Amino acid sequence: NSFLSTTRSRSTALEFVLLNQKTDDVQKLIFEIEINPRLQTKAFADITQMSFFGKENEILIMLGALFRIKEIYENDKEGIWIARVSLASEDDYQLKEIFSYMKNRIDDDTDLDSLGKILIQMGQPEQAEKCYRRMLDESRLALARAESGLGIAYLDCRKDVESLKHLEEALHIRQSLLGQDHRDVGECYKYIGIVHWFLRNDYDQALFNLKKALEIQEAPVPSDFISLAEIYSNLAATYKRMKQYDLSLDYHNKALNIRQKHLPSNHPDIAGSYNNLGRLYESIGNYSAALEYYEKSLEITRKILPPTHEDVIRTENNICQLKKKLNE
Repeated sequence: NSFLSTTRSRSTALEFVLLNQKTDDVQKLIFEIEINPRLQTKAFADITQMSFFGKENEILIMLGALFRIKEIYENDKEGIWIARVSLASEDDYQLKEIFSYMKNRIDDDTDLDSLGKILIQMGQPEQAEKCYRRMLDESRLALARAESGLGIAYLDCRKDVESLKHLEEALHIRQSLLGQDHRDVGECYKYIGIVHWFLRNDYDQALFNLKKALEIQEAPVPSDFISLAEIYSNLAATYKRMKQYDLSLDYHNKALNIRQKHLPSNHPDIAGSYNNLGRLYESIGNYSAALEYYEKSLEITRKILPPTHEDVIRTENNICQLKKKLNE
């Protein structure tokens, strides 16, 4: 495609920009382009009469056109950024020289730093300040992701002190930048809860953190059901350690129901739920129910994993030991 597609209709442009969700990484932006037809510019054409979408009032502008930035500001009412630009004349050699100079100085990066530099050059330090403040926030969120990742890695290495240190640092950063009820905050609470029940046998702290995670995860509609199932599963594991088997069974079934509804039938998380239920029923002496769930778990894992995988071997061993108990 050798043309930039634009529209004469601001409402049409708004319809397109509102199709995209605003996130921490994506902002909504509309370019308001001014064209003086008397100037010798890159080719542009109104194709309303030829376009299949006639109501869009489409104007095509040839790629490679140079635009003079007049103003960039945030429209808080509409929740979008506005960039007011004008199509530059091909004879505007001064602008071309400035563009070449700025391109060499700023490089080809299209990040917040380059935008901030442009805004400073344009004499808009207030807008540049917004860019650099957001850049700082994004760098801190990246740090939080690194802290969280280290915490999870140390959890898998069974290093509880190191794991909690990094997870709590990630929690602090995310709370300060995202607020108390953000899902990423809930994720930190979930893993802190896992450290407490899995590595420290501190079930009170485990329940406190997992219930905080649950409160955050259950609030938005629609919920992230897969994350919700993970929290239910960890609450079930905690209650099993506390020998509160009825509560454990309730949460295991909640996790299984979500996974069966939202995941493929041979997903490993469903196999994990079946295995967890098998272990729970074995703990309370219901060996026939335990065997049933172990065999359901094994049926899935054999389809998706090699026979030497630890999950397959573990479930096979669980079934062998359980059958010995049934034959005693």
